Amino acid sequence: MDKLSDILRRFSIRAGVFYSGQLCGLSAFEQDHGWLGHIHLLRQGRLRLQESGQAPLDITEPSLLFYPQPTAHRISADASAHAEIVCASVHYGTGAANPVSAALPHLLVLPLKQNPRVQHAAEGLFDEAFADRDAKHIMMDRMAEILVVE
Repeated sequence: MDKLSDILRRFSIRAGVFYSGQLCGLSAFEQDHGWLGHIHLLRQGRLRLQESGQAPLDITEPSLLFYPQPTAHRISADASAHAEIVCASVHYGTGAANPVSAALPHLLVLPLKQNPRVQHAAEGLFDEAFADRDAKHIMMDRMAEILVVE
């Protein structure tokens, strides 16, 4: 068995999609003490990402934005930006002791075209999120977990 599979079998990681649709306005995410990370997937359009005290980051192409650790941040877009997103929380059953989140950078911004595996997983998640199907929510949660592993 490979090392990553061995680690993932021992440490719980769950993801839950809590929003899919067009972003219009501002969404704020506080630093959670329940040890939650966040995934924001931009399907199309533009959005702005900002942390307190940091310069804003404008995202203009389909991208994965991943905060593996709890971090206060805001995402925003105006109606003309046509930002379609999927957002998920990531829960680590072992809290801060999770070696997966500890090994990752504070923020990962990955344009989807730079990683075909992540792009493929994201496209599957987008397909579920923007369709009307049975078991949609459970499928989206599992696909978000795949993105964490990818």
